[in-house]
Amino acid sequence: MNNIQFEKRKSIEQVEESNELAPKFDSNGLIPVVTTDFSSGELLMQGYMNEEAFKKTISLGEAVYFSRSRNTLWHKGKTSGLTQKIKEIRIDDDQDCVFIEVFLWIILALKLFLNLKRKKKFLILKKYIKVPQILLNYNVRQIKVY
Repeated sequence: MNNIQFEKRKSIEQVEESNELAPKFDSNGLIPVVTTDFSSGELLMQGYMNEEAFKKTISLGEAVYFSRSRNTLWHKGKTSGLTQKIKEIRIDDDQDCVFIEVFLWIILALKLFLNLKRKKKFLILKKYIKVPQILLNYNVRQIKVY
């Protein structure tokens, strides 16, 4: 997972004022996640991530949640094809809630395909589909994750 490390929570100042990523997982090891569609702003879901899911989400650029009912990781869309490609990840100022904006990849691809009039233009589709860079936004502050 590209050796993504979360900082240990040391102080309120460190959590709320620094650029360090130190998410606060609850007593069950989970953090709530609100997911919206980037293109429409529509609320898609509210779920949870554990530390492993959060790190996989960052490293894959796709939403990975923790399913409380199945007690396992859930890579959203892996089986259905409705993969949630990450546009942006935000965390609130005390780092106990995550907000992600996603592209619904198959829907984006279908919209692009339907807009293409000629068959030869279908090959151009690959140009429009790129995994967006993930940014972690801390209020106004931004940290790039590599």
